[in-house]
Amino acid sequence: NKNLKIIEKIKIKFLKKKFNNQSQIKVKNYTININSRQIIFENKKLKLTEKEINTIVYISNSQQPVNPIELQKKVWGYQSDLETHTVETHIYRLRKKFLNFFGDSDFIGSTKNGYKTNKKNPLIQKLFSKKYKPRIIKSKKGKGSFTRKKKVKD
Repeated sequence: NKNLKIIEKIKIKFLKKKFNNQSQIKVKNYTININSRQIIFENKKLKLTEKEINTIVYISNSQQPVNPIELQKKVWGYQSDLETHTVETHIYRLRKKFLNFFGDSDFIGSTKNGYKTNKKNPLIQKLFSKKYKPRIIKSKKGKGSFTRKKKVKD
């Protein structure tokens, strides 16, 4: 009887662990906990709504940018042809939360085709932006090494 209770406790712990592992999703450097509706980054936990979690997960699972109409149908369940700014408003508020809480202004990006989670690390993106473009030095033709121009003294 004692053995059955121990086995039962082990099974329960195993099921809880399995359930918790299935409820966590990685998006960029963040971990989303579906059960608690929290997104975690560097020990900071931000509580999100169910729609916000669903929006992030849907966008991050897409290989292509997701347009607002697709989000409206898939996440909100709206089948209407009426123009609504529900998606744009939610994306705006979600971006604001990420900026204020995590200091991340690049979590959800916009393209002409829709929204996407920027998969690249923003620090790496800054390093290779036009502002930090590396200087390329070309060698002179026929020379095996680089030559420097001599300074002319006045």
